[in-house]
Amino acid sequence: MEIPDPYLNIVKANYEGLEKREFDSDSLSRYFRGCFDETASYYHIYDAWACVECLRVGTRTMELGLKPQRCPRCSAPVFQIGTFQSRASRMGKAFEFAFMYLMSSHFGIELRHIGEKNKVFDFEYKDGVVIEAKGSPDYTVLPDGAHLRLKRAGMRRSDTKKKAFANAEDWKRRLTKGRFYIVTNANPSDLVEYQTDYVSGIYDITKKNQLDDFVRALTA
Repeated sequence: MEIPDPYLNIVKANYEGLEKREFDSDSLSRYFRGCFDETASYYHIYDAWACVECLRVGTRTMELGLKPQRCPRCSAPVFQIGTFQSRASRMGKAFEFAFMYLMSSHFGIELRHIGEKNKVFDFEYKDGVVIEAKGSPDYTVLPDGAHLRLKRAGMRRSDTKKKAFANAEDWKRRLTKGRFYIVTNANPSDLVEYQTDYVSGIYDITKKNQLDDFVRALTA
């Protein structure tokens, strides 16, 4: 199992905490949330905003957090300078590696991580059985400890859902008898027990019952 640093240290430390608790939905949520939080801290992935007008006249008006409608100093428009793309990429990898480590350490299931080599799925279990991982946090922790709520984690984000479904359709056209699973940490109610000709199942693996269902389906 090849997990690069710093993700390996992050997931190992959080998995040790998971092992010390009862293996249930609460501890699973804590495990993934801890991996997200420590990844954000390591890479300094924080939302921030700045006032260009203040900067123009030599005043450094910028703060962490979501931008207000107007600059509290000069009332000019302000701009968000935290990057969504940086957070999405790092958090996506944190979820992938946390999932991979959990499957290996708790269930003894070794997955082959495809990652950026393949844009259609993330993991291969065996020939014809693949997994797409779509996980992201619903909040981020700022350096002062404040929690900043984020919009539409995991499969609740419409762009993420469309991409996952498009990948599933693309892959099943190539291998019609294969199985394509989607795992996430946030799933809207309309996608619970969801199946189509392309999607073999969608599972919120922070829910123990869904994680168990996923393992049974995967290894069937």
